[in-house]
Amino acid sequence: MPLAVIAALAAALGVLVIPGLPLVVALRPRPLTGAALLAPASLVVVAVAAEGSHAVGAAWSLETPVIVGVIAGALVLATGRIAARAGRTTSRGVSPRGADDGDGPSAPSTPPAPTDGSPRARTLAGLLGLMIGGAVIVVRALHGMGGIDAISQTYDNIFHLGGVRAILDAHDASAAVVSTLNLPEGRSGFYPAGWHQLASLVVMASGQSLPLASNALMLLVGAVVLPLGIVALVAGCTRVGPAGLCAAGALTGASFAFPLALMTWGLLLPNFLSTAMLPTVVLVAAQALGLAPRVREHLRPLQLVIAAPVAACAVLWAHPQGLHASLVLVAPMALWAAVGGILAWTRGRRSRNSVDGRGPRRRFPLFACGAALVLLALIPFAWTELRPSRRASAWPAHMHIAEALRAGLGMSGAHVPPGVIPALLVGLAMLVVLVFSRSRWMLPPLLVNTFLFVAAAAFGDRDLRYLLTGPWYIDSYRPAALIPVLAIPVLAVAVDVLARAAGALTARRRAPAGRRVRAGSAAHRGHTAGSPASALVVAVCVLGLLAPAVRSPAAQHEDDLMDRYWQHPHVVSPDELAVFAQVDALVPPHATIIADPWDGGSLLWALEDRRVLAPTPASALSEDDRLLLRGLGRIDSDPAVCDAAARQDARYVFTSTEGALWRKRSPNRGPEDAARNGSAIELHRVGKAALWELRPCRGSDGRMELTGDG
Repeated sequence: MPLAVIAALAAALGVLVIPGLPLVVALRPRPLTGAALLAPASLVVVAVAAEGSHAVGAAWSLETPVIVGVIAGALVLATGRIAARAGRTTSRGVSPRGADDGDGPSAPSTPPAPTDGSPRARTLAGLLGLMIGGAVIVVRALHGMGGIDAISQTYDNIFHLGGVRAILDAHDASAAVVSTLNLPEGRSGFYPAGWHQLASLVVMASGQSLPLASNALMLLVGAVVLPLGIVALVAGCTRVGPAGLCAAGALTGASFAFPLALMTWGLLLPNFLSTAMLPTVVLVAAQALGLAPRVREHLRPLQLVIAAPVAACAVLWAHPQGLHASLVLVAPMALWAAVGGILAWTRGRRSRNSVDGRGPRRRFPLFACGAALVLLALIPFAWTELRPSRRASAWPAHMHIAEALRAGLGMSGAHVPPGVIPALLVGLAMLVVLVFSRSRWMLPPLLVNTFLFVAAAAFGDRDLRYLLTGPWYIDSYRPAALIPVLAIPVLAVAVDVLARAAGALTARRRAPAGRRVRAGSAAHRGHTAGSPASALVVAVCVLGLLAPAVRSPAAQHEDDLMDRYWQHPHVVSPDELAVFAQVDALVPPHATIIADPWDGGSLLWALEDRRVLAPTPASALSEDDRLLLRGLGRIDSDPAVCDAAARQDARYVFTSTEGALWRKRSPNRGPEDAARNGSAIELHRVGKAALWELRPCRGSDGRMELTGDG
């Protein structure tokens, strides 16, 4: 592996870990939960550091997030000590554990619920699953990309690379810098800048190119952050043993809908980052609502009070659609907890009022009911006031309802022929969880997200589609990405149930005559967790789900989709990149290049750090910009064009006769006209791409401009 790739990957890993490490260490969660919280904590710390630096006028640097992270860790540590002095902590951690039958994070303490397997076996199984799932994701992604330093040939990627370059040039990582990239001078707006802030740090730490740094960060988020969050969710919110933990990590590689689809189409990097951290939102929500059993990985109340806003803020800062995604995941969970809590409370009252007066004492689920009411009340506001305009939501339906249902449950997502077998297996897993597991609370949000995907992909009524999926631009790729967040845990729980049943069967057969292994006993759990039958069930289930994701007609279509968006030169061609490579030697750092943004010329700024008139195809053009891009061919005869070039210090021209993005017929014919009529001298050419220098021209005051003297 080249040193440049190692440097980029190491820098990306450091950016995802180091800023949030002091906060997580001070929080003192269990190792697996702590590892899952590192990326959200780091993003929150980086965001605070970026906006704080902007507010005080300090330059953006690698040290700033580290300092803010240390301060955040110190504040969390001080909070824990204050709570300890107030008598609200135990000897381990920062606050006491709640009870299974309580309501919310302040319930009294109870012992952890039993789980199959020793801590060592659970850790090794989780690591094995993470390695399998992460490896499948990386191999499939690199195969589709064509290499880790490839450039995504998508419209959005031009903006994302330009956003990182804007931060590096301005030495300011505030969202205000990224948000103004496409706006006229003097206008302000908001665009989620979490991805660009992290990527800028990777470039600064590694010294590598923007595409390599961005791709390294993308691969780590997809192959490490997401699987780690899924495994932590399963470990902290269910009673699964090693079999389920291994399956949870490994089966992240069975889904194309996420992360691979959002690493392909768009390129929706902010949305991708937000979705990858959603498992931590589900984790803290399930524990706060009392849906999760009291296992060893369970967070304590004060830990939850801190972890919940960290996870929520990270998801929201990465992309505002994280609010809608969190609502469709957590609101059904809160409603389930509220209804279940009320039913349990009612049964408890009836039992205590019976003749014998016995029965468990149950609290009224006040916290769950309040959370459900708040979240349900927030949904109408978010769906009407916090969504894109109808004009921007133009994606058409492209599937029949039955196809969309198979694609959603099978986790293949949008624009991919859905496989029947993966959908059937997920459906069977849901049935197993419904009948044999206490983790049924995962099913309502999974069904809601599947319904939203079906609505986006298959409903013919556009008004209804906009009503239901307007927050996602009625684009089916985005709701499809939410399905694996709970479909994979459901599969993991089902695999664990089957493995436990196989282990129990072999344990009974091997038990000595006259001796019975009681279900639920320590001996029973040890036999079921480590038996060859359990391992065989896990291997069969994991391979049965991974095989169609790697080798099948649907997988081939997915690979072709990635190839089209990564390796076909829709944005920038090899000839154009070869010309770009000579820009550093031929164009002074302060000069501006006149280039049509629709033929790849806008990437000259992001890739080579040379100013262009339009950094993205959607950039707002000034009068000078428009005059040069569309009328440069008149520079010898029209002094106004010469004046505009002089004001912009635009002495260089890039032309390409490669096909434009989206095969658009661009109106910006000025650069080609100037090259054709002899107004520019060719400096370097590779195939259909060329770099030119404008000849001196006469301005409106009669003086010669663009002489290269000033």
